[in-house]
Amino acid sequence: MSRLRFIKKKPIHKLAEILPEIFSQRFKKGDKVAVKLHMGEYGNINYIRPIWARTVVDALKSAGTEPFLFDSPTLYKKKRHTVSDYHQTAKMNGYTEETMGCPIIISDEGVEHKTEHLDVSVCNDIADADGMVVLTHIKGHICTGIGGAIKNLGMGAVSKKTKSDIHEGCKPVIAEGCISCGKCVEVCPGDCFKLAEGKKLEMDLATCYGCSICVLNCPAEALKSKFALFYTLIAEGASAVLKKLEGKSVYYINLLYDLSEKCDCVDTYNPLIAPNIGVLAGYDIAAIDQASIELINKKAGKKVFDLRHKRPSELHISEAERLGIGSREYDIEDT
Repeated sequence: MSRLRFIKKKPIHKLAEILPEIFSQRFKKGDKVAVKLHMGEYGNINYIRPIWARTVVDALKSAGTEPFLFDSPTLYKKKRHTVSDYHQTAKMNGYTEETMGCPIIISDEGVEHKTEHLDVSVCNDIADADGMVVLTHIKGHICTGIGGAIKNLGMGAVSKKTKSDIHEGCKPVIAEGCISCGKCVEVCPGDCFKLAEGKKLEMDLATCYGCSICVLNCPAEALKSKFALFYTLIAEGASAVLKKLEGKSVYYINLLYDLSEKCDCVDTYNPLIAPNIGVLAGYDIAAIDQASIELINKKAGKKVFDLRHKRPSELHISEAERLGIGSREYDIEDT
């Protein structure tokens, strides 16, 4: 069972107080430590504010390490699609070497690690680091229900090719047994389905996210993924990243603030759907994401992300546990 620290009051000040000692125990002086985070799409207002990252960086530096911020460019073509565009967006969002006190690295170059369904290309700067801090803004996500630390690594620490392989591998195919109930038409966020004349199901995957919502909600089990469901592949991506860091220290910090409906990749208004809660920190990726969901649901009085995204938000966490990269069992220590 993993023990998680939970900070409810003055979280910036409390992190600045406790992290130097934690990091001095986890990392060695001179270690090059990656801080994996999402620096926000241009136009988004709920992404991780630079002060959170600077607090982590300062604590790492006080422990004698050499930190750097890292993220990978996006598959979709907005303001973080190329390395140069992402650096510009990061600057617009307040992330520069001057404000952070460390290098900011954006890269798509990777080294392969084979999983059950994927040849995952793990970003070189992550794989070559001496350790990692995974700094995650908890929010909703169209493909996982919730975007936590697993999503941060499984999609954010891999190359564009792997991102594409994950989304493509989850796209649906129509199998036998369709009863033309229209459930897929109802739940699909990409409007990929329609019932034609005579109630024959038609599918156009041009706008498909590969989110697996249609497969999960099909009562007749007439829709199948090309080779795996999204929650499986995102967990495999995270597993590959952590395998490349095997034997090295990894620490997780989940920010339960600005709990938005959708991911920080959204470049327009992204409504908040739950109250601010606090900060979780610990050593187990499955435990910290599981605890984040349960704290949010308790505070909101309902399963807010499950209801919004029409899927159980814990599926990819269960897969991470099955793959052996963490345990969903935890207890919480108030700090």
